[in-house]
Amino acid sequence: MKFFIAGLLGGLLGCLPVHAQNVNFGLNVLRLNGNTMSRDVPFKARGGEQYDFRMDHTAGLEGGFYVEKTFNPTLALQAELLFRFTTIAIISKDGKAGFEWTNGSVVVPILHKFRWRGFAVMAGAELGINLLSDKTGKGAFANIQFEKNEVKDFKRMTWAGIVGMEYTTFRPGIGVHVRYNVGLSSVWNDKENPVVHPGYDYKTAKLNAWQLGLHWRFTKDGSRAKKV
Repeated sequence: MKFFIAGLLGGLLGCLPVHAQNVNFGLNVLRLNGNTMSRDVPFKARGGEQYDFRMDHTAGLEGGFYVEKTFNPTLALQAELLFRFTTIAIISKDGKAGFEWTNGSVVVPILHKFRWRGFAVMAGAELGINLLSDKTGKGAFANIQFEKNEVKDFKRMTWAGIVGMEYTTFRPGIGVHVRYNVGLSSVWNDKENPVVHPGYDYKTAKLNAWQLGLHWRFTKDGSRAKKV
């Protein structure tokens, strides 16, 4: 898996003519994901009990680093390597029973950027690779024991589209960004049937998220260079 990620980033940026003044490096210091995947879930427990459940995807956190290749003061291509923690919960509407998964994944966004004086708008895609998952029971299900890192409930790889904008305050310096992440593939491994009900449509369980984050640019922002 690590060779795949390294190859993806290296192949993307390594095939470009690299000049030090055209490559910016930085950290995604912190990114908060306000996720939306809420929906009613038909659920039948193994003991035969029928529950009226609600699925939700709570806020998640991620961080990592990025490399930005600039072609001119306005156009750039940015690749990121991030680690993300998210939580998916299925809770009965009366709050008496439910399940919760805490997932850890590596995320690789690739973004095209249009830049002007510290501002930028961006669009691209991201690949998510699920590495670990911890499942626990809530309420009436709290005593159920589950295997650790039960990643089999979820797809190993997911895809999403990204649109957003950012502003970097100094050259170099700290910046803020906001993005909208549109899920293009279902998060569940439908072959495992983790919801345990034939009426649940796994293909529609795609993750959408508003993302608000801070980043730090190590190198000078070429889009602010003075004209000679």
